[in-house]
Amino acid sequence: FLNVVADRSAILAFNLYQVMAKDKGLENILVSPVVVASSLGLVSLGGKDTTASQAKALLSASKLNDDYLHSGLSELLTDVSNATARNVTWKLGSRLYGPSSISFAEDFVQNSKKHYN
Repeated sequence: FLNVVADRSAILAFNLYQVMAKDKGLENILVSPVVVASSLGLVSLGGKDTTASQAKALLSASKLNDDYLHSGLSELLTDVSNATARNVTWKLGSRLYGPSSISFAEDFVQNSKKHYN
């Protein structure tokens, strides 16, 4: 499944790059397939109904079980961050921000730590 997630992530990032490259005012575009995919994974994890479906559709994962998708993205993040296998140190950082008056759902917090930490 890792190859499927990696391939879909790369296709999505390449398509995003092509759209952005059409803007003549942009130079030096950098797109990370892993960051794009993991961000959309978090959106699908925390989103409801339409939002979650749209995020999964962008990942070409509409028909995948949620646990399968998030486990696959987790495996991808682990694989690309493996300093020994890659002979490189690469760290991905992400953070959730929201108004102090709003709390994130506990199941979302736990699952995001499990799959995207």
